[in-house]
Amino acid sequence: GVTLSAAVSLDEDGYYDIVIAVNEKTEQHGNELEYLERLKSSVQNLSNILFEATQGKFSIRSADILLPDHWQVDADAFATSQHYHNADIRISHEFLMPETINPTLCGYPGRFIELPLNFFNKSESNRIDVKALLTLWARYRWGVHEEHGYPGDSEFPYFWKPYRLPDQPETEPEDWRVTNCANAEVTGNYQNLDGENCGVSDDSLYPPSSDCRFIPDEANQTATSSLMGFHFIESIHDFCDSETHNKRAPTRQNLYCRFLSVWEIIRESLDFKKVKVNATNSIAPINYRILKQTSKPLLYILSDGVFTPPESVIAGVATGLYSIINNTENVNLLATTTVFPSLNRTDSFDALYPLNFPSTEPEKFIDFFKNGFGTRSGFRTFAAAIQDIGNELKERRHKAGAVILVLKYGGDYDYFLPAYESEVLGTILEQNIKVFALEGRDDYVIEPALQRLTQLSGGSHFTIGTGEDDETNVASIMSAIDLTLKAGAVPPSAIELYVAHKGTILYNPENTGTPIPISVLYSNVKKVSFFLSLLNTALSSNFTITKGPDSLDQLPSFVETYIWGKSEL
Repeated sequence: GVTLSAAVSLDEDGYYDIVIAVNEKTEQHGNELEYLERLKSSVQNLSNILFEATQGKFSIRSADILLPDHWQVDADAFATSQHYHNADIRISHEFLMPETINPTLCGYPGRFIELPLNFFNKSESNRIDVKALLTLWARYRWGVHEEHGYPGDSEFPYFWKPYRLPDQPETEPEDWRVTNCANAEVTGNYQNLDGENCGVSDDSLYPPSSDCRFIPDEANQTATSSLMGFHFIESIHDFCDSETHNKRAPTRQNLYCRFLSVWEIIRESLDFKKVKVNATNSIAPINYRILKQTSKPLLYILSDGVFTPPESVIAGVATGLYSIINNTENVNLLATTTVFPSLNRTDSFDALYPLNFPSTEPEKFIDFFKNGFGTRSGFRTFAAAIQDIGNELKERRHKAGAVILVLKYGGDYDYFLPAYESEVLGTILEQNIKVFALEGRDDYVIEPALQRLTQLSGGSHFTIGTGEDDETNVASIMSAIDLTLKAGAVPPSAIELYVAHKGTILYNPENTGTPIPISVLYSNVKKVSFFLSLLNTALSSNFTITKGPDSLDQLPSFVETYIWGKSEL
């Protein structure tokens, strides 16, 4: 299939594969099994009505349901790429009402759907609830908008009076009506929130009051559209098209979609164009999987694609990885082998073997690792790659943390992807990442920045390429990684990092002794470290840091100064 966003995918026959996730902080829901059955029934009904409303173009083939670890429900599998923050439908006790988050232009897919936990509380999902879910899906995937108004809203009013178009003959003024789009008159009456009759002013100059609502008749309705207007009317099951669209009504659809109908926008959407003309879509039972996150740290192998280590180093790492992967304790280990720099200049690394369970195919995982070296050229930066891995973990909210093994040689500053040591270190500590490294050295590295990161994260670092202790060092680091993974979650670091100041210091050869005061605004800080990027090497021999003026916001002294290698900014 074609991946269209972080989670959802769509194949050329119009079948969606989606991810539904429950917020990790959401408590168990009484009887979880009954709740899940109601959820599954609603999504199946959504697929059925989706097929009907799109004239057989789309349906849902599979749905992964990701549950919090503390829910007492057996999982069918562990999640790989699926997590709450890339799910299509997100369920949480924090949401008060259903909502689609789509900040994009008309006709483009959005980010996700939010549903309150109690959305699936009813013992049986009725057609009205499912049609409400379909309107959310239409906004999410096809970028259409509502065709109804809102009480008290002057831009999209609940009631409106049709205006005369320039090419229309003068006629008697039309009456106020409820904002909607329909292919036939929708009959009903008007009641306020107390159930009393209401209506327009006697002279028809003003619309009904803001607490007045249109109550459609329950029977004898002939209108079949529009779902984006009054989906709660039983007879309605279609979207308005070019022939039935109401271009004059003050709706979001008209304003944001250039007065085009919902069906016209759907037909021009990216999803619609992905489906082949002779697609063979049909309604079928959805394939559901209950997923949970693995409790183990994630394993990232980050290889320098410009560098080719000695064969003994590659063989030693491969042997260690094979042993880790084939250990029965690591059957639920999620791992990926990556290479930097990326072929895409906007990315810091490429995944050769995407995050998955290598226990099912260890040889394939090892082959990708072995074949990643010497395949890239140009600027690269391991720091940006580590930073981006940390950002991935932050999005996943993976509580068990991660282990990163870096294999690199020297450094080569990447001006397009700058990464600052303080930020990288902060990410490592925040996301419980333990870094291990096997590093070849060259004359361009001023200070062992990578070694410092490994030490502060609780990992280890060895220099390779000398030939003398390579095999011993590789075996030692692979053993340490194995022990870390067997221990379970990476424990939170005892170090807390605050960025107190970040800026540029200009070198002035005539005044090198002038103090540069830097305020520290955190009362519990006991140590200050400086991460210096020396773009002018002359600065290193003439630059000193001294204490600024005494104040409650400043420490009495600066304990140590770090220098980040000029090629590893």
